[in-house]
Amino acid sequence: MSTEYATKHLKPAERFAFWRDVICDAYLPIHCATPDAAGFDGGIMLDRLTKLNVSRVTGSPQQVTRRKDHIARDAVSFFMLSLQLSDVGHLSQLGRSTVLHPGDFGLYTTSEPYEVTCGRPVNQLVIQIPYETLLARVPQVEMLTGLGVSAASDIGGLVSQQLRQCAAHVSGQSALVQTHMQDMMVDLVAVGIATLAEGKVALGRPDQLLLARAKTVIRDHLREEHLKPTFVADAVGMSQRNLARVFQREGSTIAAFIRQARLEAISQDLIDPRLVSHSVSQIACKWGLHNFQHFSKQFKDAYGMTPREWRVNKRTLQ
Repeated sequence: MSTEYATKHLKPAERFAFWRDVICDAYLPIHCATPDAAGFDGGIMLDRLTKLNVSRVTGSPQQVTRRKDHIARDAVSFFMLSLQLSDVGHLSQLGRSTVLHPGDFGLYTTSEPYEVTCGRPVNQLVIQIPYETLLARVPQVEMLTGLGVSAASDIGGLVSQQLRQCAAHVSGQSALVQTHMQDMMVDLVAVGIATLAEGKVALGRPDQLLLARAKTVIRDHLREEHLKPTFVADAVGMSQRNLARVFQREGSTIAAFIRQARLEAISQDLIDPRLVSHSVSQIACKWGLHNFQHFSKQFKDAYGMTPREWRVNKRTLQ
């Protein structure tokens, strides 16, 4: 049975506050911002199924962000798929980003910070998939988040169409049919995401576990200036050369992941209203970066604007 959340029956002044509470209830701890809180309107039609959560999200322009503090309060991990039904959306995670046009879809994980922005009215199909369920089908899926599958491609268009049809009919079926349809939807997502993995080397299960351990060490010590590839390798009990090969098979390096994780943490702190009195340099130092000029260049290379420009630009949406 579908559950509807809508702001249309509320007074305009109450709508956005209600919406922010609803989103966290429907999905998971996240932050939502909009350029026009006074004129906001939104709706969610949610189907909580036995294996998946499927929802249609509509509403005013908005930006949804999941930060480290949100992740700390919610240990269960999922993969989320956003399929753009109309207008344009933007998805970014771990330094990877994509623009979603109608029919396109992108994947992101709730275990890492992410940002989904719709500068025009929101109109998306969102599918929440258990982490291990998709990982079992696409072992290298973690390195494909933040990327988009185009509906203009043969496989992308086919998967997009089939997902929309399944989402429109799954809730009205018997329990047995629902189970098979949910499995089919996960398989469709796996097919679409697998097109992004062509030419990439799939990581075996031992390497996946090793990579996960290394990334956990990095996140746990992200604030420490001494966090270097040698420290990470020692912490997981292997040589730096061998650990570097594991990261290389994922298409990255140890140092690049450390840098990317720090920049992501700083980007979130810069727009955190609780840290408005902290300077950019103070926030950078908090995350182990003390060469401000070098940090500023890295930030601009990653986000297309300086840290100060990012702070001002993003606050206009809050």
